Amino acid sequence: MRLPAPAMKRVLPLAILPLCACLINVADAESTAARLRHGVAGGESGRLVIRGFNPLRAGDAMTQARKFEAAIPLLKSLGAATHELTIRWNLCEPKEGIFDWSACDRFVAIYKRHGIKWIPRLVVGPANSLPDWYYKKAGAQGFVCLEHHKESGAQSLWNPILRWYAARYIQAFCEHYRDSGVVDSISLGISGDGGEATYPGVGEIGKGRAAEIHGRYHAHPGFWAGDKHAEASFQLWLGRKYGGSDRLRDAWGARASTLVSASPFLRSDAANERAWLDMCDWYIDSLTEWARFWLSTTRKHFPNGAITLCLGGNGSLEEGADCGELCKTAAEFGGSVQIDSAGGGYIAGFIATRWAASAARHYGIDIALREAGSLDAGEANAQIYNAASSDARGLLLRFDAAVPSSAMKAALTRWSVELVKYKPVNEIAVYYPQTWIKLTGRSMLDSLEPLRDRFDFTCMSDGQIRDGGLNRVKALILLEGNISEERTWEAIVEWVRRGGLLVYSPAMGELKTVEGDARFHALLFGPQASAGKGRIVTAPSGRADSYRDLLCRYLATAPELSAATRAMVASDGKEDGVFVTACAPGGLLWLNTTKRVQKRAGISIPPNGIVLQSLSRQPP
Repeated sequence: MRLPAPAMKRVLPLAILPLCACLINVADAESTAARLRHGVAGGESGRLVIRGFNPLRAGDAMTQARKFEAAIPLLKSLGAATHELTIRWNLCEPKEGIFDWSACDRFVAIYKRHGIKWIPRLVVGPANSLPDWYYKKAGAQGFVCLEHHKESGAQSLWNPILRWYAARYIQAFCEHYRDSGVVDSISLGISGDGGEATYPGVGEIGKGRAAEIHGRYHAHPGFWAGDKHAEASFQLWLGRKYGGSDRLRDAWGARASTLVSASPFLRSDAANERAWLDMCDWYIDSLTEWARFWLSTTRKHFPNGAITLCLGGNGSLEEGADCGELCKTAAEFGGSVQIDSAGGGYIAGFIATRWAASAARHYGIDIALREAGSLDAGEANAQIYNAASSDARGLLLRFDAAVPSSAMKAALTRWSVELVKYKPVNEIAVYYPQTWIKLTGRSMLDSLEPLRDRFDFTCMSDGQIRDGGLNRVKALILLEGNISEERTWEAIVEWVRRGGLLVYSPAMGELKTVEGDARFHALLFGPQASAGKGRIVTAPSGRADSYRDLLCRYLATAPELSAATRAMVASDGKEDGVFVTACAPGGLLWLNTTKRVQKRAGISIPPNGIVLQSLSRQPP
């Protein structure tokens, strides 16, 4: 088909202020709140963004716009001055080549009347984002799963036709609204079932809002790489890596196919472990390159504005999202990221967002946390704490006046919308073993949950280690993942010798490369091992909780760590529903998720409460 060319400072929840008034400057907090209410976050402040009232079809826009305008007095009284509105492609191009902006213009008029800033979330790819004319168009191609060889309603990112139409839509939107005076930033919803930077796969069939436009479709967690465009991309990727079929066979062994006949496959069909890693790397790289296309195209047509990439998922291999590489790619174009939180309690939100938050700090970009659903008051405080302890720029919360949530309104009132951006101190990292996860299909999230209840830490993936991430931390904990690429183990050995503290349990197994080379294990733990200026702590084998006990004892007194980090570990160190984060300058930020008042180091933390403790003012 031949297509024509495209023409602050911190403010705690009000109920908590009396408990720690001696530890904060209330005047400074009020000054920050005033700046936030005028949409200008000064210094280290974060902010609340309200989302919702999204029209699914153009015909819904009038009703949703009226509901949004009716909610504005409440939102402004809480300090909200920014609204994220999802703009699916089908709202704006009802006929091919003819753009109709009337649905968006209804909201723009409201923004201008009330002084609200707008974050349009552009979505192209999920089934409910597609105009009817495109969904039925010859050449449109949904993702095809390798498990059943069935097509999804969500569109294949390898299809060059989708790329062309996405580029035209982004250009048209930017040209129409770039100088409107209401756009705060543009958020990019590039794939998945709802616009997140993942492959599709929610439930057994595409249903709910995802299916409301074109009906139900095939969807499940799995590998969505069975269409002809994906096959061509895979062959091209292998050609760039290996150059020819002979080198491919050298790597994959006798079962290897030729370059021209290679096609994506499942784990059970992999010729060997290197073949499976190549499959996973191509799959993940494809999503990252799709994000790069969106970021570069938007930057071209929105050269001076803020751009945000929407992340999501639960970190599974099938979802294909490398949070580190996606953050790195966003940084290339002066962008930021937002990530969907899991909802509910703090630990679920932490698990869903910490890798992305760690990568965002490493690559020097902002991150915001996007709450997926309604919250009760305790969950609201938990998400505020997650945003603060993750160094997030802010929190995006759903508020839909059509289905009012008393819990959400109570939480918003209690917070006063002053979401705050702390500077957490993360000197301890836990290794996030990407290569091991690809090879085993296992998750290490279960290991992170109980450890986070004892002390705070950052995540350090293979990619971040490759890009010098170890230079930002003083201690690295190995929990799981004894198989990695040579360059990862080499970087860890060199970091230890420069002065790093490495903590390892023999229960995780001998450290080795993908090809089975254990020489780096010998360099770290063998008879002739040398730690140089660093230190290696080997914990005795035993139960996982015993290992965590030992970690706390080691880290609470480790001379490699700062006094604040040692105090963080020593002050908590228990799995009790009370969480702590060291933050600069010289403080501990506490969250109590239990139903009882908790006492720590001379302070009281109310149920579901957040308290900032000044280390310089601890009682003797």
